[in-house]
Amino acid sequence: MDQPSPKRKIEIKVTLALPFMVRLRDGTYHGRIERDEFLLHLRSYRTDLGEDTGQESKVLFQASTGKLTEAYQVRVPGAMLQYSLVTLHFWRKGSIISETNEAVIQDSLARAHRFLNHFIEVYRFITLDTEVRTLTNKEYQRVRAGQALHYWINSLEEGKLLMGVQIAEPGITVPPLGFFGSEVEKPISEILLAGKRPSIVALLLLNAKSFLEEGEFRLSITELGSALDIDVEQTTINILKSHGELTEKVERKLEKLSTTEIVGQDLGNIVKQDILNSLEWSQINNKFRPLRNSVIHDAYEPTQAESAAALQIVQSFHELLATVT
Repeated sequence: MDQPSPKRKIEIKVTLALPFMVRLRDGTYHGRIERDEFLLHLRSYRTDLGEDTGQESKVLFQASTGKLTEAYQVRVPGAMLQYSLVTLHFWRKGSIISETNEAVIQDSLARAHRFLNHFIEVYRFITLDTEVRTLTNKEYQRVRAGQALHYWINSLEEGKLLMGVQIAEPGITVPPLGFFGSEVEKPISEILLAGKRPSIVALLLLNAKSFLEEGEFRLSITELGSALDIDVEQTTINILKSHGELTEKVERKLEKLSTTEIVGQDLGNIVKQDILNSLEWSQINNKFRPLRNSVIHDAYEPTQAESAAALQIVQSFHELLATVT
């Protein structure tokens, strides 16, 4: 009678072109989400515009995607001018036969998508790069720069992913030892390895700034509204927790209260600062909230000046809340 074969590890790689360029040196980044570990191989490209015709020329392209929007008197090869190619590299238990199952393949692709967006969130959180964003499922599947979403698997007899191991292959650059000591890569690498998630409020504020720069003023206002509500609730919960006063009953109560009610009834009573009478809260109540309500309920189109002022108001209140925690 044949002995059962030992459990194997399946090596999986998912490669795709991003619709933007990640401004880090090419290399391999090691991260984790809960118990799942992954490697992300990064390689960025800048497309040459070609030879100038000798006459006055002009080239314009969208910063967030590298998409060419206008050009004359210049030879342009086409496609995106700046983008990054990434390979999500990870392992899972199973046999090579099971990987032919469509459901298993889709699960692996979804896992790679999750790893990718986690890396992007950490990168944005550290660098404040407003031109980079997480990808929706539709964007994740899309062909860009001639690069389709590519899925590759390999069966490893006794394969095992070890912390700190970097894997190189043709076309992938592994940074020299000590490279992650730089001011940019070190905090990104530390957060990725620790499996930490960036602050949702910080990411929402970054989204609002990105929408503002792209001229999407209504989206900027709605992101600011979400950031404000989450910021107030999380700050209150954190303080109550530190005082040992957070119970399920209190959490359920907070879920039913509006942001204004939380500030007045709970947050204002557990901190020493007079938040209700602060200039920052006055700006929230008298300027930002009426604007957000008009945008959400009346389909109002805010101006660039109104949106920029709203961003400054919510950021100032966020900074005030940071002092009470």
